[in-house]
Amino acid sequence: LYDGEIAWTDFVVGKIKADLEAQGLLSNTIIVITSDHGTELFDHGRKGHRTQLYEEQIHIPLVIHYPGNVVRGRHAGLTRMIDLGPTLRDLADLPAVATSMGESLGPIARGEIETRRAPPAVSELMSVGRNLRSVRTESDKLIHNSTADRFWWFDLVLDEEEMKAKELGKDARSAELLDLYRRTQEELSAAVK
Repeated sequence: LYDGEIAWTDFVVGKIKADLEAQGLLSNTIIVITSDHGTELFDHGRKGHRTQLYEEQIHIPLVIHYPGNVVRGRHAGLTRMIDLGPTLRDLADLPAVATSMGESLGPIARGEIETRRAPPAVSELMSVGRNLRSVRTESDKLIHNSTADRFWWFDLVLDEEEMKAKELGKDARSAELLDLYRRTQEELSAAVK
């Protein structure tokens, strides 16, 4: 069934692209494909989403098609959904919005730069009795269960599949991650006010 959903989506996107091309609009149209969540397929013993903040549930596709304006290729760096709006405004030659929390990925999409120092990405799951929030860097992810006031983290370099959760300790890395988490929460709270 999951493969069928992917095939159906591929068919519909192909049809939209063909219709735009037939009308002479494809070269002046930005097409973006993304998702609001991923899906666990027994990676951590479950199937579906809205259960945890593992990569298979929060790592989502971001495909941008804009012929002549976006280079072909794949960017493996960390990006955030809040970067999508500023990126689309940039690619459409519209001015940035001062209140936007994200930053444009336009320089990467246009091939002007290959990589950047990515800001931390925040994910939340506040549904079906779960209150989880994570902050992710290129190398680590800290997760907070606010209901139980419990923290744990993953070293994504050594444990890419997130199988060995680490409790916060008194070591420097734990302290850095907890500090980063608290700073991002303060920034989010200030931005919403």
